Amino acid sequence: MKALFITPVGTDLNLLVAAWDSWNEPAMHKTYDLWDAPDDKSILQTARDLVPDVMFFLGGTIGAGLPLHDTLRTLRTIAPLVHLCWDAADGHWHDMLDAYKKGECFNLQVGIDGGMPPSIDMVTLAPIDIRPYSPCGDKRLIRCAFSGQVMFEDKHPRAGVLSPLLSAGLVEYRPRAFGPYSDYANYIKGCQILLNISHTGSGDGYHINVRAVEAGFAGCALLEMKQGPICDWMPEEALFLYANVEEAAEIIKSAEIGDKASALSVHVRENYNPKRIYENILARL
Repeated sequence: MKALFITPVGTDLNLLVAAWDSWNEPAMHKTYDLWDAPDDKSILQTARDLVPDVMFFLGGTIGAGLPLHDTLRTLRTIAPLVHLCWDAADGHWHDMLDAYKKGECFNLQVGIDGGMPPSIDMVTLAPIDIRPYSPCGDKRLIRCAFSGQVMFEDKHPRAGVLSPLLSAGLVEYRPRAFGPYSDYANYIKGCQILLNISHTGSGDGYHINVRAVEAGFAGCALLEMKQGPICDWMPEEALFLYANVEEAAEIIKSAEIGDKASALSVHVRENYNPKRIYENILARL
């Protein structure tokens, strides 16, 4: 199946394209600059020239380069158009999702963070490129790590969890760098526990971060917030859950990870592999 991804420039967005490529015919990819002048004519011409079977769109809540609603509706006349939203659970996205729904801009709006506000048609978890996770890691020298972005200077709620664990020497912090995804995958394959802090980007709510899926494919245990919706998606017996920094610290110090890590890996590989996620999306068109 010929797929065209239309995305802003960005490494995390490329991950969704690579996830498709890991099981299907390699996708075509058109990028646009979210902060530059609109590129609608080029986007439309690319779609007309390539004649895809399906298109996937990723955007943002603001940005001068976001395609116009008329452009999105025109794309729908070329092939079914699916909006993949990383942060559907975040209230800052809801006005945009509502406007897209009212404007009939997409055949399907899909939340890929476990959140389903009214304007979302379908909810799932983020598909990832599973190729760097084979084989799974066998030398796990890092007890616990957090690999992602944290806005320490803005007093984001994630920083309130991570900072004391870093100060206590219980967690290693690796910013999610704009390098090869295989480097990131190799890093977390060397971890015993992957810490997740499930606040949304704005900090106003909770969602399922892509780290939850990555932990399963990496074969490490997942230390996840009780406040988030993780138990709607993964069995509690496959998780380490914490309500506060003190509980997280105690788990990191003392937990035996083997059984939970294995259970998480089995569940994620069966339910959230990219082939299954994308086939479920395509079945809704």
